[in-house]
Amino acid sequence: MMQVVQIQCPRCQKVLRAPAEWASQPMRCKHCKQVFQSRSPTTIQPAPTARTVAETAAGHDDNMFGNLEDTSASPMIRRRGSGVMRKLVTAAVLLAMGAGLVVFGIWVAPIIQGKNSGTNVAENKDKKGKVANPAEKPDPDDLWKKKKDDVKNPRTDKDKVEYPFPKLDDKKDPPPIDKKNPDPKKEDPPKKKDPPKKKDPEPKVVAKVDPFPRRALLINVNDYLFWNPVSHGTPRQAPYPGSSIGALANLMMGPKMLGGPPFQIHGEQITELSDGLPDVFNAGLSRQIVPPWKQVIENTLLDFLKSSRAQDHIIVLFAGHSIDIDKKSYLIPLEGKKDDPDSLIPLSWVYEKLAGCPARQKVLILDICRFPPAQGIERPAPGPMSEELDKMLLEPPAGVQVWSSCIKEQQSIELEKGSVFLQALCGAAQEGIGGIQDEGGPLPVELLVPKVNQRLAAILGPQKLQQISRLTGKEPNGGAAYDRAEPMPERLIVQRPKVDGGDAAATVEIDMIRKEIALLPSTKAQQAPIRFFPPVSSKTITNYKADYATWDEVAQLKKDEKKAEKQPLRKAILDAIDAMTEHNLVLQERLNNPGGGVFNAKAKEAFLLKQKEPAVISFYLERALTQLKEAAKDRDGETKRFQAHFDFTMARLESRLIYVYEYDFLLGQIRADNLPPLEPIHNGWRLGAKDKVSVMAKEAKVKDMVKDVAKAWKRIVTEHAGTPWAILAAREQMTALGLEWRPTRD
Repeated sequence: MMQVVQIQCPRCQKVLRAPAEWASQPMRCKHCKQVFQSRSPTTIQPAPTARTVAETAAGHDDNMFGNLEDTSASPMIRRRGSGVMRKLVTAAVLLAMGAGLVVFGIWVAPIIQGKNSGTNVAENKDKKGKVANPAEKPDPDDLWKKKKDDVKNPRTDKDKVEYPFPKLDDKKDPPPIDKKNPDPKKEDPPKKKDPPKKKDPEPKVVAKVDPFPRRALLINVNDYLFWNPVSHGTPRQAPYPGSSIGALANLMMGPKMLGGPPFQIHGEQITELSDGLPDVFNAGLSRQIVPPWKQVIENTLLDFLKSSRAQDHIIVLFAGHSIDIDKKSYLIPLEGKKDDPDSLIPLSWVYEKLAGCPARQKVLILDICRFPPAQGIERPAPGPMSEELDKMLLEPPAGVQVWSSCIKEQQSIELEKGSVFLQALCGAAQEGIGGIQDEGGPLPVELLVPKVNQRLAAILGPQKLQQISRLTGKEPNGGAAYDRAEPMPERLIVQRPKVDGGDAAATVEIDMIRKEIALLPSTKAQQAPIRFFPPVSSKTITNYKADYATWDEVAQLKKDEKKAEKQPLRKAILDAIDAMTEHNLVLQERLNNPGGGVFNAKAKEAFLLKQKEPAVISFYLERALTQLKEAAKDRDGETKRFQAHFDFTMARLESRLIYVYEYDFLLGQIRADNLPPLEPIHNGWRLGAKDKVSVMAKEAKVKDMVKDVAKAWKRIVTEHAGTPWAILAAREQMTALGLEWRPTRD
């Protein structure tokens, strides 16, 4: 028998058991991993008992020293448990597990299997005929009353207990891999049965809404050539209803509905004619970006009236200026002139054509006599409604209704967002009139007039302004009945104009001249360049053809000094364009002062610094003007095209200088406390235009320059008649260069 001894670790003081022959050899403590060699006989003690090799082989641990016990807690060594006791305990545990499996197979498994497999009531009857409820727990007494023969032992019986859960070892072996086809296609999963088709719902009966027999022609003249501009208005942006004919056109459309739009006009039956239309607009409407020249307005109106049917209810709206000449009233087209009645549209002619139209109802809406109190008059304006015009509006022809934006001695007010009348009309159209209109019913203008006047009073009353719209005339009795079968008129197409001397000059040539003139900044920084030129004879343009392919060839003179010496006039024009472009004047158009009173010293000091800007700009512009005057000696040797360019550049540069001087003078008025008083409704001032230049009273050179500019514009109109330069010169000749501060509430 192997002798076992006890050895104490010198580090952790634990007592270890080891063979006696290890006593004089190095060993490692299993507790602290310390390697040591016991040499002292006191540390070695024989173990009280030891197992033999035979006992180990009989069933004990193979490594008799692998589980050495820690005997530091007691001087006595614990003995291992008896083998018989272990066997008894193991047998008891196995017996309990077997009993549990039997109970599970007889009691629990069928209940779970019934729930998972959907066993019906008939299959769950027991021997007594009672229906077994899987959700109820069976009585344990009934379970143990079963015979022993009914309980099968899964270890001995051939019949296996069917468990409700799949076994892990029931998986089939994977099929052998085909070397020729190592990646066989997977079998398609079983197809699911198609769900039963649902029956299609019965189609809903929707009443067809036919277009109302209504039409509208909306004309708006904005950037007049020789008159004060008229605001095009702004689009609808809730809660603001809009103030443009585009906003009104959108509100005119609408289905037949309770409280819907009062006009009920189909989109293809609404035609807009305006020079203020944006380049991109709603394609659903008949909007033509054709400028409203006299010829265009007259031809479009004739086409509109002739294509109207007897059952139609039509609207013709004109927004712009009107004028009285020799006690006759005229509507002013885009190119209309004050001293040329032939360039105007007689109101009597419009009356005549409306009276001859076969339409059942004819409404003429006139938003005329426009006036912007805050911006002032930049070019001539007709003024308040005259007595002659008022009388003519009170007596329209039979069957024609006239709705005017104002009455005698009043003006149609424009605010920052546009016409107040159109804003009120858009608001009333947005509000609606309630009820469902009949297809053959009249246009409800009589219901809209009081709504519009109420809105006019609400907007203008706080500013102590008055404007009243008025409806005259009546719809004729009777007339053609509504006929759904009659086709609607075709969409109206606005035709472009023709002029004497052949067709209108090539668009490419006109655009080229317009772009060259547009290179020269406008007199006023905030003034946009002219968008449309009136029709020009092709014969006139022939005399002003360019001797270059593009303007870039002319611009090369700034880089080629030798060539510039041969063409000094063209070089001077280029330098003037650069000077006006690089030193552009940005006006401070508004002064906010909600509390009123004068500005303090700190604010005045800031305005003094701001006056340095126009002083610097005037220096560079005066230098460019001197260079132009020096190059004037070469004018006669140039082409007709560059003679016109030179004359126009000289007059525009002098006009810009006058405007800079005037603005500098207005800034000085702030520091001198020469601002007009404010009313409680005002919150500041706005720069407005006026005809007379204020700075002339203090600067003699400005007074002389104003006279020179007037002569220059007149000379261009005469020498280059019929050309784009002459048209713009006549426009500039009427443009006011004076400025003044006006109270405002915007």
